[in-house]
Amino acid sequence: EEASKQDAQKQSISELIDSEPLLELDKFVVKIEELVKDFRQELVNQLHDVNEILFSELTKNKSILDRAKSFILLLFVAVEGLVILEQLDSDIIIKRGNVIGK
Repeated sequence: EEASKQDAQKQSISELIDSEPLLELDKFVVKIEELVKDFRQELVNQLHDVNEILFSELTKNKSILDRAKSFILLLFVAVEGLVILEQLDSDIIIKRGNVIGK
């Protein structure tokens, strides 16, 4: 009986490991790309007349969840070279990158 319990547990663990993800990866990637595109446009608009903005200013009217999303999207945009990030105490200075001209 103990052996069959162990076999059932192993089977259950194997099913978890081998199962297909519930989220379709292609749809997830497309959604991320859409979010990055929208965030990129928001940043371009914010940096149109200034050289830099604080992350706290950019996200001041957003919920905590939206601030977290904005931070993740900011990292994607920084990797593209659109902006340069510099930490200032507990805030982040977002500066124009080489891609954004005056």
